[in-house]
Amino acid sequence: MIDSVAIKNSSSTEDPLSALQLLREKLRLEISQQKLDAANSCNFLCKTITTAIQKMSINEETIRQMKKKVTDISMMWADVLVKRGDSLAATQVFEEAVTENPYDAKLCYEAALFQLNQESSDIDAALLYFETCASAHLKIDIDVINLSELEKLFHYLLRLSDSLTDKHLSLLPEISWKIVGKNKAYLWMIYIVILDLSSESVNVILDYYEKAIVDVGDENDRRQIWLRYLLYRQHLASKLVEPTTITVKTRQIWLKNFTAVIRRCITTCSPDLAIDELLSSDARFSDYTFHNQVASIYLSCFHTRQHISTAYNFLTDLMPYNVPLLLR
Repeated sequence: MIDSVAIKNSSSTEDPLSALQLLREKLRLEISQQKLDAANSCNFLCKTITTAIQKMSINEETIRQMKKKVTDISMMWADVLVKRGDSLAATQVFEEAVTENPYDAKLCYEAALFQLNQESSDIDAALLYFETCASAHLKIDIDVINLSELEKLFHYLLRLSDSLTDKHLSLLPEISWKIVGKNKAYLWMIYIVILDLSSESVNVILDYYEKAIVDVGDENDRRQIWLRYLLYRQHLASKLVEPTTITVKTRQIWLKNFTAVIRRCITTCSPDLAIDELLSSDARFSDYTFHNQVASIYLSCFHTRQHISTAYNFLTDLMPYNVPLLLR
C-alpha cells in the first residue's frame, strides 16, 4: 500500500522527498474520490513523516523542498475542511502550516484569503499572516503594524523602493533574495491585497497587477497572477450591471478593455508544454487548462445568448485547436 511505502521511505535519508511526494498524490486521489477519512489519515501520516524527518541530518535545500511538499499537503487538507464548513479546523491547519513554513508566501496568501472570505471577515487575522511572511523574509521581529507600514515592507521586498522606514532599517540583516525570488509571485499578490484593503484606487491596483505579470519570470506563477488579475477585473464588471448606476457606453468601454486584456493573456501564455524527458527534445503537447479557466472568467461577463455566442467566437478564433472549448 502507498501508506506503508511512504512510511518506509521516510526512514531513509536518501528518499524523504519521494515519501512526501507519494503521500501528496495519495491525498489528491483520496480527495478526488471523496474518501475524506482516508484523506485525514494521509494528513496525519504527513505529520508523522515530518516529525521523523526533523531528526535526520539533511541539507538546507532538501529541507526547503520537503517543507514545500508538506505545505502543499496542508493546503489540500485545509481546502477539504473549508468545503466541509469546518472553519475552526481549517484555521488550525493554516496556523500550524504557517508556523512551520512562514517563508511560503503562497501559504500565507491563501491563509489570509481564507480569513478575509469568511462570513465575518477577519482582517486582523489576515494581516497577521502577512506580517509573519514579511518578518520571515526580512529576518526581523515585527510588532503589530498598520496597513501603511505593512505596505512599505512588501514594497521593499519587491524592490519597489530601496529602503524601509527608519524604524526597521537599523534592524535589517542580510536578506536572502534567492528565497524572496522563489516567492515573488505571491509576495506581489499579498502586496496587491494590502493595497485593496487600504482602499487604494482601482487604477493603481490594475497597474500593479500589470507590473507583477512583467516582473515574475516563472510561467506557472505568472499564470496565477493572470487569473487573480482577471478575477479582479471581472469583479469590477459586477458593478456595471445595474443600469441605474452606469451607462451602456461605460460598460461597452469596460468590455472593450477587458477583451483586450483577455486577448493579451491568451496570446502571451502558450498552451504548448515540453515533454522532452519522455520523448525527443522537440516533443510537445498542448494543455489548455489555464486557457479554459480564462475563457470561463470572460464568458461569465455575458448574460444574453447573442453576447455569449459572440464571446465564444472570439475565444475560438484565438484558440482554434482548443478542443475542450470547441466541444463546449
